[in-house]
Amino acid sequence: MRVIWGMILTLWSVLKSLSITFLYFWRRKVTVQYPEERIEHPPRFRASVDVDINKCIACGICQRVCPSKVIEIEAWRVKEGEKEVRKPRSFTLNLGRCMVCGLCAEYCPTEAIRMTQEYELSGYTREALVRRRS
Repeated sequence: MRVIWGMILTLWSVLKSLSITFLYFWRRKVTVQYPEERIEHPPRFRASVDVDINKCIACGICQRVCPSKVIEIEAWRVKEGEKEVRKPRSFTLNLGRCMVCGLCAEYCPTEAIRMTQEYELSGYTREALVRRRS
């Protein structure tokens, strides 16, 4: 009698789990086959930082407001016509430290820094996450 009762409980649990599977089988898919399929992100999605070195005036505001000290700027003075202007000699972004807060892009007076939707940032070394512009 005990064996039959055990078989009935097993059959009941299998049917119950199959009913749940059957219900979810007809619903919309929520997973994607990455990397063959990509999720379309909303327009305000941000995952990384990029800089247009030609727009940068090396004011250093981004460097000062960054809480993670991601940005390093080496500035120099260049003569353009009769004026002497500051330009970045090198602009380094350490994306391994970046927490994508967006303060640098928000405070940039020339909009040289912008947030991007690039999210595939993996690398084998920490150095692979350092981007240098010069």
